[in-house]
Amino acid sequence: MQLTGWFKAYKPAGITSNQLVTRARKALQTKKIGHTGTLDSFAEGLMIMLVGRATSLADFFLHGDKAYRATFQLGTTTDTHDPEGSVIASCEGTAIRTRLVEQEQLIIAGFEDLCACTAQVPPVYSALKRQGRRYSDLARQGMILEPPTRVIKVTESRVEHVDPERLQIRVYLHVSGGTYIRAFARDLALSLQLPMHVCKLERLQIKHLSLDQKQVWQPIENSVPHIQAIPALIPTWPQVRLDCPGDQEDLRHGRLMQLAGSQDLNEGQDFFIMDSDGAHCLAWAQKTGPGWQYRRIFI
Repeated sequence: MQLTGWFKAYKPAGITSNQLVTRARKALQTKKIGHTGTLDSFAEGLMIMLVGRATSLADFFLHGDKAYRATFQLGTTTDTHDPEGSVIASCEGTAIRTRLVEQEQLIIAGFEDLCACTAQVPPVYSALKRQGRRYSDLARQGMILEPPTRVIKVTESRVEHVDPERLQIRVYLHVSGGTYIRAFARDLALSLQLPMHVCKLERLQIKHLSLDQKQVWQPIENSVPHIQAIPALIPTWPQVRLDCPGDQEDLRHGRLMQLAGSQDLNEGQDFFIMDSDGAHCLAWAQKTGPGWQYRRIFI
């Protein structure tokens, strides 16, 4: 039987998300591993890794809320708004240090104003596409095009620390999917007329899954991820058992059958279909009117 499930991984700074996937494949000796959303190579933190047929659940997390801790480095602005770009503006450190000391509350207020906004222009250097081509690729060819504004939501935000000596501001952000943390540094720099970029970024949470919980795989030598069953990925979804073992063959071929346990579910409710013993997750389904439909089949 194909290895299927999921695990949490901590991507260190300095490697790509694809390199982390490669290490996971080697550790588990299986090829079919995906994830629910990339991190830039300079960034670190939580990635949800999906194994086997669980990769079909990636879309459920792709656009979910995420939480980050970011450090803004003042004194230089880069074209990518992160440490991997080219410096396009700079300012003498003493002047910035003075402003951080004397105008700390003004700077915090400026950040809070940005977090109250419900619209954001993504960075020019992004993986978003225009007519099939990435904006970042277009920018590297000299075509600087601004991506369209998108709706965002900041659920929680705060300035955690202002460090005049290092010329840094550390912030926490809990945001809707598709929000760019680099854009906050860009917009704060414009608002305050202070050059800055994101020098460190750590993802702390993806939807309901966080680094605070146990069993986070670190890609170090000889370490093997702990694979968890699919239902533990979304524990709020009901689990409905097949009425009899023979129904499993119908399910395998996408044929609908009676599920007594689905009758009391609300319209639109997602749920997992388990085998008749409740030991194995067979499918993701959704309640539709008096019946139900398959969303994904895992066997």
